[in-house]
Amino acid sequence: MGKGSQFERTISVQLSLWWSEGKEDSWFWRSVTSGARATQRAKQGKATVNAAGDLAAQCVEGQRLLDLLTFELKRGYKGICIADIWEKDKGGFHDFIEQARKSASLAGTRWAVILHKRDRREPVVYIEDTRDHSFTIMSWSDFLTPSNRDYWLRQWEENFAEKNS
Repeated sequence: MGKGSQFERTISVQLSLWWSEGKEDSWFWRSVTSGARATQRAKQGKATVNAAGDLAAQCVEGQRLLDLLTFELKRGYKGICIADIWEKDKGGFHDFIEQARKSASLAGTRWAVILHKRDRREPVVYIEDTRDHSFTIMSWSDFLTPSNRDYWLRQWEENFAEKNS
């Protein structure tokens, strides 16, 4: 089993604990074929619920976060880093961004998230608002704060609470 698979499992547990405020470790898990099923079905004009990106919700509570964010997880890629955004016109991290945008489009989410972990480095989170292409970059530990959880809960309430009541 590859290091990317283990990374996805670890992140799924961490994200579950964060989103559930420490109550559950199973709200998120790796999506089937890391989003490939959603991509192939999209080529046939078919939508696939809860299948775009690298993470899938395992419960309604988890789906609230994935109504907003689509996650692409990247582990390794020694020659690629976030600085590629400024230092290169194409390739490198730009390829990650294009993949995340496509996954977010398939999922119908507003925000595309790349979580990139290079060897012996803390994971970095890149969050892009697909409407205006503004982005935020932070460490994974900074992402996993109560204030960020509150922010995303407010975003869900503003965008989806009325639709789901």
